[in-house]
Amino acid sequence: MIYVRDKNLRNTTRPESILVVDICDSRKIGRKYGDNFIKHIKERVENIMVPGFKGYNCLAIKDLGDGFMATFEENEEAVRAAIHGFSIIQRFNESDENLRIPIELRFAIHFGEVYINNDGDRQHNEVSMTFTIRDLTEKDRKKKSRVNPNFPDKNRILISAKVYEDIKDIPDIRCKDLGFFKLKGSEELHPIYQIQLNIIGGT
Repeated sequence: MIYVRDKNLRNTTRPESILVVDICDSRKIGRKYGDNFIKHIKERVENIMVPGFKGYNCLAIKDLGDGFMATFEENEEAVRAAIHGFSIIQRFNESDENLRIPIELRFAIHFGEVYINNDGDRQHNEVSMTFTIRDLTEKDRKKKSRVNPNFPDKNRILISAKVYEDIKDIPDIRCKDLGFFKLKGSEELHPIYQIQLNIIGGT
């Protein structure tokens, strides 16, 4: 664990907002430019993301190798942390002349019960669901929304219906309905939404 705010929360279950983020195509980048380059990119992302997460009352942060998992008390905090991180990465992409390729990210946010183990790590089915949302592709979409938006492969923040219901009336956070998706481990179709951002390479 990179960070655990409340070390007294151990071996317990509680509801939290779960955020996961990874660097798109990290394996391809590593094969093309070398492991040292992808390590450099990961360090840059960590130096940007971790302080930003903490600024939005983050409860815990875990290193995932090519990304991070973080949890928050409230869905709005998780969404704003993701938006903030994306905005800083975009400015970094535009300003660093030595960057060979732009850093592109995939975020997912879901809300549910997590089990906090003795190390402060968050586990449970709702955590697995968040990773499934992060990895969604167009092939997983079984029913498009009425406006039939394009499905973004990169530079995106996807949120579950639980998160959407919590933030949909916040004026400065805009969401787009992407339709219904088949999620691994579930027989039901789940509505998925995208936080709309002005991001280069995204929608």
